[in-house]
Amino acid sequence: MRFLTEGDKVKASLRFRGRQMAHRELGYAIINRLIQDIGDAGIVEFMPRMEGTILHAILAPAKKQESPKPKPAAVPAAQAQ
Repeated sequence: MRFLTEGDKVKASLRFRGRQMAHRELGYAIINRLIQDIGDAGIVEFMPRMEGTILHAILAPAKKQESPKPKPAAVPAAQAQ
């Protein structure tokens, strides 16, 4: 949560060893529970995916609703000289 609130991306990884590969659905359940626990603090940029024996998911910070910054008034060219 701290990384997401500071604006950093988070990569969640689970490594399966040996016979754990027979129960990959448990790993998907753990990653999905992490995504649910994060809630509105982050969005899923890369859905959980198996790459070999490692299950990865990438979470990015949620977009903040910032008010647009006021633009400085344009100075006419005649006054600038």
